[in-house]
Amino acid sequence: MAGENRYSPILVGIFLSQMLIGTLVVVVFLWMGKAIIPRHGGGLYVLDRVQDPYLYWGLLAGILFSLVFLPIRYLYQGPKR
Repeated sequence: MAGENRYSPILVGIFLSQMLIGTLVVVVFLWMGKAIIPRHGGGLYVLDRVQDPYLYWGLLAGILFSLVFLPIRYLYQGPKR
């Protein structure tokens, strides 16, 4: 199995794929200048960078934090003992 301070290779793969997906989502949102998010009750909502800048950048910051920064932090710290 894995060493004392390391995650299993499957978990490392999950973390890396999560970081890749998060990075790709942010790159696509930056490229388009719009974010497409699901609306409560069905349908989609287009969030434009020009019309709603604070919500747009807040969404990108939240995606980067949850899908990129946290897995890097978990991989750096290692599993809890």
